[in-house]
Amino acid sequence: KNKKETVALILAGYDKPDILTRLKRRRELRQSYDGEIIYMGRNKFLEKIGGKPVIEYVLNAVNDAKDKGKPLYKKIFIYNDIESIKKSINSNNYPRLNLRQMKGTVGGNWKDFYNNDIKYGDRVDIFFGDTPRITPEDVEWIHKSYSGILGKKKDHRGVIIKMAFGIVRFEDLH
Repeated sequence: KNKKETVALILAGYDKPDILTRLKRRRELRQSYDGEIIYMGRNKFLEKIGGKPVIEYVLNAVNDAKDKGKPLYKKIFIYNDIESIKKSINSNNYPRLNLRQMKGTVGGNWKDFYNNDIKYGDRVDIFFGDTPRITPEDVEWIHKSYSGILGKKKDHRGVIIKMAFGIVRFEDLH
């Protein structure tokens, strides 16, 4: 029997549209913002806070999370621009990290991940790549909380819950 894995996916993709789509969006943005251009297509996950790229805080939290003294995740996946990530973060410090080249849209990357990187029944915990305040303790708490629900509790229809989504909002970041 195949052992199911627990993996983490850090969402760090951004749309990289073709040139015609970029020009069209730029025109639309100019019209929407009275001629003022807002920057479009920047890789915000590599912007630095406190000397480190934003995504490195999330990666550290996910990488350092433990369950009974062992790493919580067998594999950690990030879809982004591999070359840019490797210039910003020493990927050798993260042996369970699997970098995937972002292609096309975020949705296309999700499909690629689903079809190529996980098996049916694997547990996937998903984190946003632009949440620098997350800690290993947060990751462990989220994982433990969902472990008490997934495959155990029933929803309002009486069906066992197999999937759960949660979005955390930090009011003090505004």
